[in-house]
Amino acid sequence: MKQRKLSHAVQLLEESQGLEHEETLFMKTNLAYNLRHLGEYQEAERMDKQVYAVRLQVSGPDDIETAKSLNNLALDLKGLGRFDEALDLEEQALEAFLRINGESSREAQTSMNNLANSFRQHGRLQDAARLHERTLELQTRSLGKEHFETLITMDMLGVDYRELGQLDRALHYQVEAVELSKANLGEAHATTIRCSTNLATTYQRLDAADGKAKALALLERALALSRRTFGENSPETAPVMNNLAAAYARAERFCEALPLFQSAYTWNRRTLGPNHPRTLASVNLNYVTEKAGLTQATVINI
Repeated sequence: MKQRKLSHAVQLLEESQGLEHEETLFMKTNLAYNLRHLGEYQEAERMDKQVYAVRLQVSGPDDIETAKSLNNLALDLKGLGRFDEALDLEEQALEAFLRINGESSREAQTSMNNLANSFRQHGRLQDAARLHERTLELQTRSLGKEHFETLITMDMLGVDYRELGQLDRALHYQVEAVELSKANLGEAHATTIRCSTNLATTYQRLDAADGKAKALALLERALALSRRTFGENSPETAPVMNNLAAAYARAERFCEALPLFQSAYTWNRRTLGPNHPRTLASVNLNYVTEKAGLTQATVINI
């Protein structure tokens, strides 16, 4: 409903105010944000491309709104699995934010966080950790330790250290992120659910059996909260579902893993496409089906 209203508003503004009017650009940016949230990245990219092209032509590359629109376009490309293109745009966006307002600005810090995440996706783990550390320092100073953006950066720094194999340092940041997020944002907040899911992945890397048990408990709670807050078919719920399914599979609880894998795979395929990296990584249905002792026909009907 909201998406349809925004689309209609954009059409009316284009007709009455023109493509370059600030209200038109603002409404298009809002529509692209909502499309991205719904997982409709191709349509979001189309909208953000239009906004960026107009802002670049009208205001030039050193305007804050131009840099924001470039950063939004990079998020769309990430969602589409076009990570190399996204990284290039994120580097351009950060350079612009630093030129315009310096690293103390909120826009620059958000851009730093996004770029650090891309570094990790490209295997540049040390670069990711360094940039997340700097971002966390700046956000703690400017926003406070309890702010949701600071907590996201804290969690991402923990993920960097996990991927570097430094699990103690990872847990230091991730446990604190979950505790602060629960206390300040609530257990059902998207940031808390995200941090809890990432912490569970780190617990699974531990050799101790209680780590696996902690991971399962966190993921089961996160999925229940995500379903209740965001619904079954949402970009927030799908990754939690997939992570819990993977944890069940590792525990050889294949009959519990299978329907979750199937749901996550179906959502990713429908919203992201069959060849998106997240879709391809979301499930090995044949393996889980075999282990669960089911036929492929049974899986399709789950």
